[in-house]
Amino acid sequence: RTSLPLRLVSSRAAALRARRPRRSSPAHLARRKRAPREDEMSEPVPFTQVDAFTTEPFRGNSAAVVLFEGERFPSDTYMQQVAAEMNLSETAFLLRGGQDESEGEPQQHFRLRWFTPSTEVDLCGHATLASAHALAERGLARAERPMHFHTRSGELVATADADGGDGRRLIKLDFPSNEAREEVEP
Repeated sequence: RTSLPLRLVSSRAAALRARRPRRSSPAHLARRKRAPREDEMSEPVPFTQVDAFTTEPFRGNSAAVVLFEGERFPSDTYMQQVAAEMNLSETAFLLRGGQDESEGEPQQHFRLRWFTPSTEVDLCGHATLASAHALAERGLARAERPMHFHTRSGELVATADADGGDGRRLIKLDFPSNEAREEVEP
């Protein structure tokens, strides 16, 4: 398990809007009449940018965190375009996965994917920390209860302590580990 301090860059969620053509050509006006494709969404996409591994502004490792509502993620193309627009090392995309009462207390489940400006990645530690921090900070997850992230790499669990003793929120991550095995040289 890892405990790392995080700093929220912006306490309010900002919005990213899809780029629109700047000219009013006849072709552009005709395109405006059709329904927008998923990768051309015109609705704002709320996001939070978090600096991991620091308590100082403009330090650490930044990641954007985007929480989508609904039952499925937008297209991969759209998420890739958002990550490219963010232009950070990683952008985390979250979907709520529901509550599970099987262990006597509500479990918080989220689906989580990570994109760099150029590709999707299988695992990203600092963007997972940023996701847990953003969810707890925005009141979308209870800090003292485990947050379960379902990813391409398996299930990751994060627990945010309400206070690390000096006013900072500490987040503990439980990542999957592979057992060591001896390699035999050919």
